[in-house]
Order: sequence, then structure tokens, then C-alpha cells
Amino acid sequence: MDEVEYKAYLSKPTPSYITGLKESDFGYGLVKRTGHLNLPEFLKASQGYFTEKGVMENSEIILPETVDEIDHFEHQGIRPLKIIDCRGAKAASSKWWKYLPFKLAKGEVLILKCSGLKLNKTLNAGLFVLPLGDDTFKIGSTFTWEDLSPTPSESGKRELIEKFERITSAPFEIISHLAGVRPTVADRRPLLGSHPGCRKLLTFNGLGTKGVMLAPYFSSMLSNYVTQNQPLHPEVDIVRFIKRYRKSI
Repeated sequence: MDEVEYKAYLSKPTPSYITGLKESDFGYGLVKRTGHLNLPEFLKASQGYFTEKGVMENSEIILPETVDEIDHFEHQGIRPLKIIDCRGAKAASSKWWKYLPFKLAKGEVLILKCSGLKLNKTLNAGLFVLPLGDDTFKIGSTFTWEDLSPTPSESGKRELIEKFERITSAPFEIISHLAGVRPTVADRRPLLGSHPGCRKLLTFNGLGTKGVMLAPYFSSMLSNYVTQNQPLHPEVDIVRFIKRYRKSI
């Protein structure tokens, strides 16, 4: 906070930000220029917008298993020029992408009611505590690489409760317990580009825990790659795993 280059981003919080928290040995700091995207509402609004424009259709598509089937694939009379697979963690088990070094990570969160905690900013203290309004908070999250089921676990719940109780003694009630699997990658870089054995098929994946921040930038990059033949950044282009692909065939 004392260094000039960080002053625009870090400061000391006012007491109103931290009412109800236990004392911290090192105090608290405020990270500025941050935000939170309500992803369910954003997706709902986006889908409504594109559907109204007539450029989005919500239907189930089973990805073909062979290059010839991909080349001749049609859906309701439409033969796509490109097929972009954006299935997140589910793509890790696909015959097309299983050669990529996915390192999936399960994460769990709790929604709590805690009237004794008065926060109007997101707290990061070994876990995040996100205010949702009306004394309700989302807390998380866990990381598990062995259990990749999309269902909540008792061990995940205990871990989150223990971490929450380290920062506040205020009583709370658990409203809901959620879990999901992150599409993380061994080298912690997204996965973009054309399948080396089928140029019509592309992937947009591997955003891990940073999808909200990374998706706009890299979706624009992939769009330019598809429509204008502009190169992908080498750190995210799946051509970096071409040796793994060759060993897999």
C-alpha cells in the first residue's frame, strides 16, 4: 500500500467494510477497481438478447465421432462452416480433446445467512465472502482434484465452514451448498484453436477459475482467428500440444 505503483489499487479499509470480523494479525486491506458479475443473470440476459435477434438456438447437439461426419454435419438444415466446442470440463472426456492436458478441479461454495456480519465489499481471507444482500453471503471455494463429481460433499462443506469460522464468530445458517468442476489445464493457459486432425472442429476451453475475466478477450481472439485468419497467441493455441496429439493417434 505504501508503494507508488500500488496506490491506485490498494488502500486501508474503513471500519464499515469489516464489521463482524475477528481481528487479523496483519489487519485488512482494500483492493480497489474490482467488481462482481452476477453470472446467472448475465447469461440469462445474453441468451434472451441473442435469441430475440434470431442468432441463437437452444437445442441438444451430439458431436459426431469421425472427421467425415463432422465435415458433413447438418443441424436442422444448417451445415456449419465451423463447429466450436465450448463444453468446459465435459470436453476432457471427448475423443476429440482427450489428448489435451486437462487438470480438472472441483470447487464448492456455500450460500449463508449471517445477520451479524456486515460487509458491503467482497472479502478475501483464505476464502472469498461475497455479499449478496439481505445478510446473505456466498463463500468459497474449495479445490479438489480427486473427486470430480459435480455434487456437493460433506468434506467440502466442513472445509468452508471451518474457514468461515476463522474470520467471524457471528452465527450463520446454511441456505444452499453448490458444486461444479472447473476446466483447468496443466499449464494454466486456455485452450483455443482447430483440432489438428479436423480443421472444421475448434475448441474454446480451459478458462479455469478466471472465465469471467478471460472469456471476452479470448473469444474475440478466436473470432478473429475464424473470420479473419488472424493468428492465435502461442500461449493459448492448442498447437502447443501437437506432440501429445501425435502420440495419441
